[in-house]
Amino acid sequence: MNSLKEVLSQNKGITIHTLANYMKQYTRNNWKSVLQEYQSEFQVAFDKSGEFAYGIFGRKLFGPLIEEIEREGFVLESDHLASSVEYWGPPEERERCMWHTCKQADGTPIGSLVTRVFHDHTQFHIPRSPDIIALEQTEKSEIVEALSRASTRITKYNEFTGTFLTEKIENDEQKEQCWEYSVEVGLGDYLEIDNPEMSEGMLDHALSLWGRNNWELTSVVPYQGRLVAFFKRPVFGRE
Repeated sequence: MNSLKEVLSQNKGITIHTLANYMKQYTRNNWKSVLQEYQSEFQVAFDKSGEFAYGIFGRKLFGPLIEEIEREGFVLESDHLASSVEYWGPPEERERCMWHTCKQADGTPIGSLVTRVFHDHTQFHIPRSPDIIALEQTEKSEIVEALSRASTRITKYNEFTGTFLTEKIENDEQKEQCWEYSVEVGLGDYLEIDNPEMSEGMLDHALSLWGRNNWELTSVVPYQGRLVAFFKRPVFGRE
């Protein structure tokens, strides 16, 4: 993989997309090795503080990359958790979007770099590679609005048309069925008003994430401008 310096030297017009593409390649090449190298540290942090462990993962993975970008004269700014949203997906595969606004050395804004991190709330587990998005917007309200459109976040066709494996739950007469529940507050973000066909594919993607973890959609209600979906799934306890 070429360094960022080499990539920039090969491109006359540097845009936010140039940086995002470099970040994507870096992420694909490094996320698994970072997980393996620091697995025990991440697990200890998760056992002690839960989701905080994913912040440590993010710093281990993206810290050197951010330093490399800044060495090339770009200015990256973030308010940490205030520069993030997490509305989508089941507990086992929740999606958090975090962003840095990016400026040239002279202070001219060129856009925002958004990292999509998929993570498990029930155990320390990162089910797939983080993804990178380039946005032209730099104001927080505009960034949040853009991310609230699923087509902004989901840029790869096969991400919402893939076939998922499911596990068969064997019957056990000694187990008593109970239910557990969960909520997604970002379901409406998959609706593309001007493109019903895309909406269908996006909703299939959103619901398949829950379905492959054995969640069943029970109801959908509007709340404060968002579409809130309620899910349940069976759990079994010994008699």
